[in-house]
Amino acid sequence: GTATKKFAAFQNDTTYLIIDGTIFSRDKKHLLMFITTSFPSSATSKNTGLVRQLDRVIQKIGNESNNRVNIEYFGSAAVAVGNAERLKRDIALTLSITIILLTLIIAFSVRKKALFPFIFLPAVVGGVVALAVIYLIQAKISIISLSIGTVILAITVDYALHITTHFKHKHSIITTIKDVSFPIIVCGFATAFEFISLVFVSSESLHELGILAAISVITASFFTMVVLPHILDITRSPGDETEEKNALERVLDRITRYDFHRNKLLILFMVILTVVTVLFARRVGFESDMMKMNY
Repeated sequence: GTATKKFAAFQNDTTYLIIDGTIFSRDKKHLLMFITTSFPSSATSKNTGLVRQLDRVIQKIGNESNNRVNIEYFGSAAVAVGNAERLKRDIALTLSITIILLTLIIAFSVRKKALFPFIFLPAVVGGVVALAVIYLIQAKISIISLSIGTVILAITVDYALHITTHFKHKHSIITTIKDVSFPIIVCGFATAFEFISLVFVSSESLHELGILAAISVITASFFTMVVLPHILDITRSPGDETEEKNALERVLDRITRYDFHRNKLLILFMVILTVVTVLFARRVGFESDMMKMNY
């Protein structure tokens, strides 16, 4: 084949040896084979089947030879599939950790357990709407774009948690909406504009990421202000008005009441820390070896 013809030029090389059109290492202990995939290396969903079949064949040959035959493969398609599989596992892990941590924070902030699923509702609705829009635009999405899910979840849950805790102390839907509607909507638009700026970069994956994040945040912020107040009003009970602050809120109240600007030692420490960080920040460089960015 084409690869054999190219290696024929290295017949006198000290590394390779060609025997009857087959490429061996010079000591004849290693056999080299080349596979041309039907799909480009970027088509990870289609190349995954090939890589899994290769793994099954390698395991079968190893078992039949009592592990005396060692087979290894390498290539851009295999690397892309490996990266995609690792990203899927990492996304599932980080998303699980994020949900656990958010649940702990919500448990300390909101005693009414009936509100727990509703606090996650804006994030769910925002994600579903964003995925629907992505489908209508291009009918597909990269795994890298989905990796932003943990960040979006944390941002959108914060909107719901903010209005829920505010309502717990105000006990009035109208007052709560007047107090938090402006900051939540403005924060939603500001965050969306930050993500949508990724559309102007050259990476297609970052385009999807920016659109997905922007739509999720905007949808979640409006859902929080339009739908969540009705849920809070429906689930309200007479005992809510006598609910005392929990331990976390009392600790945060003590911290926020402290006059940090009057602590000269703290101000001096912050100045020194700022100078040190500025000096070290200038030494940060970019990774030039692309292989180190693979899993």
